[in-house]
Amino acid sequence: MPSRLPEVVPLLCAALAYDIERGAASVGTHVRDAACYVCWAFARAFEPSVMAPHVGMLAPSLLVQVANPNPNPNPNPNPHPTPNPNPKPDPRP
Repeated sequence: MPSRLPEVVPLLCAALAYDIERGAASVGTHVRDAACYVCWAFARAFEPSVMAPHVGMLAPSLLVQVANPNPNPNPNPNPHPTPNPNPKPDPRP
């Protein structure tokens, strides 16, 4: 498998940046999580000397995941919804 890293690493970087919006939600979370797991698995499986040539390509993509693990925290397009003009009174005393 180390011989295929030059082919796999660009695909892994694309998976780390994967984000497709469907309506008000993103469907990329599972793909990005899986890509992070693959990076972790590679780091565990291969010697540092094997991964060293690919760190420069993987590091920026991984840092984006660390800095912004949830790129769509508020799928509501209106972050300031209008309050209910007729709120029900709280039944608790």
